[in-house]
Amino acid sequence: MHLRKLRIKPPVSTPLLQHSYEAKTDLIQVSVTPLYMEDESSPENADYLWLYHIVIENSRKEPIKIMGTYWRLMDCYGRIQEVRESHIDGQHPTLHTGQNHHYVNGVSLKAPSGIMSGVYHVIDDAHVSYEIVIPTISLDSPFQSKTLH
Repeated sequence: MHLRKLRIKPPVSTPLLQHSYEAKTDLIQVSVTPLYMEDESSPENADYLWLYHIVIENSRKEPIKIMGTYWRLMDCYGRIQEVRESHIDGQHPTLHTGQNHHYVNGVSLKAPSGIMSGVYHVIDDAHVSYEIVIPTISLDSPFQSKTLH
């Protein structure tokens, strides 16, 4: 189970516009839209790939800078992996009032389904650091006999 670094940049094609998961923390909205990549997956080798499109929107009166992220992945067999990164999409974006940041990444599991959740580590203009919740998303492939999450 691991995150994959992808070089896909917005605009994101229509097939990614499936079910979106959203969470809001302190006027910052995080939306995540996963897509199972059937053509890139190999169920016979227990390799299942999803892309996820993330939009982070700042509705605060002051800018924020995203310093890193923490992800917790759990597959349908209960195996857990934690991933910490000191950046997102290779950078530390600053979002001013009304701005958003988009990126696409991928995750590979050795199981036909799982869930992901996490937080962004951000700082504001006063150098106060806090966490922004990333919504829990369900990763379900057509090879899972039923939706578990």
